[in-house]
Amino acid sequence: LNELFFHHFIPHTVVIDKNGIVKAFTAPDEIDAEIVGKLIRNQKVEIVMKQEFQNTNSIASATSNTNLNKVATVFSNIKNTPDANELRISLSPYAEGKSTEFIKESEKHWVFTNCTLPLMYQILYDQKESRVKLEVPDENKYASDPNNQYCLTVHIPESMDKSVPELALNQLAQLFPLKAKFESRNQMAFVLEKADSSVVVSSSDSTGIIQKGLTIKDLVSYLESTPHLVNNLAVLNQTGLPDTTLIDLDWFQNYNDTIPNKLKTLGLKGTERLLVLNCLILYEEKKITKDAP
Repeated sequence: LNELFFHHFIPHTVVIDKNGIVKAFTAPDEIDAEIVGKLIRNQKVEIVMKQEFQNTNSIASATSNTNLNKVATVFSNIKNTPDANELRISLSPYAEGKSTEFIKESEKHWVFTNCTLPLMYQILYDQKESRVKLEVPDENKYASDPNNQYCLTVHIPESMDKSVPELALNQLAQLFPLKAKFESRNQMAFVLEKADSSVVVSSSDSTGIIQKGLTIKDLVSYLESTPHLVNNLAVLNQTGLPDTTLIDLDWFQNYNDTIPNKLKTLGLKGTERLLVLNCLILYEEKKITKDAP
């Protein structure tokens, strides 16, 4: 259906006259009873067409995949904020004057602005950067450059039993050659271990600024979200303690001390080690070609 009636916004209206001729690709608010009546009487009508069929140089240069030639700037006559009951999936090229940004307005409304495809996949699959591997012939096609950045908005009605990642990933898979899968890879990781036989304890450090009620899982997430603290490595809990073990941390507002000293106050240590990790692999599908006779 998407190949026959290509679209980014939903609802999407295709106007076909009584002779089976496609008259317009447009939005539902452009069609009313008067227009339908004129079409039935074979009278001339003016319908505002969607502009998403116009090719854009920025997208055409991003990849040789012909499907991308269908992608274009989202038409401007659609209001920016979708209605609560509206399903909207929109994709457009780089937006001038805006920085890279991701906003999760709600569980049903996500907005990506000037994001690369690898970054979109990372967010949609909820993976830290250290666990995402780009394995493509030419990484330059996915670097942070305006030609490789896109804006994506997905809004789903509350009544719809679908998730934003599900619909967004399906849309990206249709339009781009970049695909995603989970596979094991050997890579260095930052492993949390017990420093000695003592248990993890709450402790105040030199700052005296304590964030209470956190867990080892929060610690792992924090370290992976602040990659420069752990040499851009994935972080694993191999302390033998449950991820839910409560700890108090004082380093969220102070980086003066080294990570080893901070971990020591918790009875922990960090070790870099080569491990097999489950990673999100971003790759390009190989085109199947038949040999000429």
